[in-house]
Amino acid sequence: MIDVTSFSEFIIIKTGQFETFVNDTGDSFSLGDVLRTTALLRVLSAEKKIHWLTHRSAISLLPIQEHLSATEFNLDHFERLIRNSGALIINLERDSRFISILENKENIVGFVFKENQWMLQDYTKKTYLLKDWIEYCASNSANTWGAMLQKLLGLTSNLTIPLYKKPNVEIASDIGFNWHVGSKWPSKGIPPYLWEKLESDLRSRYKISWQRGLNSTHEYADWIASNRLIISADSLGVHLANAMSIPLIALFGSTDFKLHDAGPHSCYLSFDAPKPLYNCIPCWKSECFQKIHCSEYFDFSKIYSLLDNFLL
Repeated sequence: MIDVTSFSEFIIIKTGQFETFVNDTGDSFSLGDVLRTTALLRVLSAEKKIHWLTHRSAISLLPIQEHLSATEFNLDHFERLIRNSGALIINLERDSRFISILENKENIVGFVFKENQWMLQDYTKKTYLLKDWIEYCASNSANTWGAMLQKLLGLTSNLTIPLYKKPNVEIASDIGFNWHVGSKWPSKGIPPYLWEKLESDLRSRYKISWQRGLNSTHEYADWIASNRLIISADSLGVHLANAMSIPLIALFGSTDFKLHDAGPHSCYLSFDAPKPLYNCIPCWKSECFQKIHCSEYFDFSKIYSLLDNFLL
């Protein structure tokens, strides 16, 4: 048993190379997965020292806190930090380079390499295959991504959404279209012509803005905060809007919205593709294998019926 509360120092390894609760190849980075991991900071005392090793592009997504230091991941620095510290290690990556470094470490939760495979180890030191961990959490009312993350530590809170301080910017638009998705999950995307149709239907009543800040997380967060409401595909913008308590309508197909932590002003909708042809939803595949993407069947009247509740 690991008493998480007894540690004065933590090392969090979350670069976004591997989605924490999804089997993927790790061939690209997910900034959204890094931001989601800040749900851990809701249960770790602000008085504890935290070293967070991450991708350089994700550093600006992490909150500025006196006891939190966020640095770009470097293997040599990681090895020295592990060697010279009595911290609790929270490993949320499945990088093969970590295997020898983490081998035989006692104070670790998250991914460990055992029985020739990566397994999740919780605070009781019990290990689970990923699918078994998800089933175990569901049977114990930890049904969302953030709740599963906190459960690894044996510490839970009523809030499992990410942490991000809302920028102080003026509201410039009624609705922001968060249309872009990262290279890791192109299947989450919605064809541009559908966004254009949505704009055509709404622009007589609402001021619309299109996503900005594709090359700057600061500019991107400012843009998110400059809208009264965000309509988004499943992407980093969903987590930013939730963290900043900005009203959100999020659209899902290849991934399962039931696993997503929702903010107080969020509504999640899934695509309306016909079954049984689209029993694949959610497919959890990065590339769509259907001839027609499931988003093309979405009933946009669902959005229209929600807007007055959000914006009036």
